Amino acid sequence: MKFYYPVIVKKTENGYHAKFADLEMCEADGDTLDEVLDNAKDAAYNWIEAEFQEPDPQLPPSSDKADLEAEAAEGEIVREILITYRMMEGLEE
Repeated sequence: MKFYYPVIVKKTENGYHAKFADLEMCEADGDTLDEVLDNAKDAAYNWIEAEFQEPDPQLPPSSDKADLEAEAAEGEIVREILITYRMMEGLEE
């Protein structure tokens, strides 16, 4: 399954901080822009994986990137992250 979620990235005094508008409490940090985006992708994957472990998983719809860009504070950038999640349940090893 493929999911696209926008992430809001802001430069901090220690590097970069990213947060997902749609994935509650899903955030990441990194020293560089590339690192924070990689870490954000990992955080989103783990968030989605944890949600699929719930009895009734509820994945939120993805916000429109253009809407988030229009609302972004000065210094914030919005990137769209692709998360590929493979459902393995029921497959024999």
